[in-house]
Amino acid sequence: MLIAEHAFPNAVVNEGANLLLETMFRATPPVPWYIGLINSGAVLNNSDTMASHTGWTELSSYSEAVRPQWIVNNPTATRILVNAPADAGVLHFSGAASLGGAFLEDNSAKGGTTGRIFCTAIITPTLNLISGDAVAVSYQLQVT
Repeated sequence: MLIAEHAFPNAVVNEGANLLLETMFRATPPVPWYIGLINSGAVLNNSDTMASHTGWTELSSYSEAVRPQWIVNNPTATRILVNAPADAGVLHFSGAASLGGAFLEDNSAKGGTTGRIFCTAIITPTLNLISGDAVAVSYQLQVT
């Protein structure tokens, strides 16, 4: 016989958040994660996968052959992982493009549809790029 059932919010403490970040992104050996770009006009959905993301398309018109790797610092009490400016991937554009967002994924294949997405983000305002532009790509992840 069920006596009672209760639902209540759960707060993740700094130690737990740091453990999550450390385990997911800095385990030994670490699973490499890569930064992908999203075209403007994106509509993001929690059910998005690399195989199916009908609300957006990947922006892959940069010259580099693969997505830049996300190289991160150690998580701190601020619960943040971020790649340092020195580790930012620089992407070069040889034509016009509209950058509307970014995502973290565990497959380096530019335009690929396999692998796992961890998160997506919209960039506002959209960045309208022209031929000759270079974009330094950094990604910050915070557990709140």
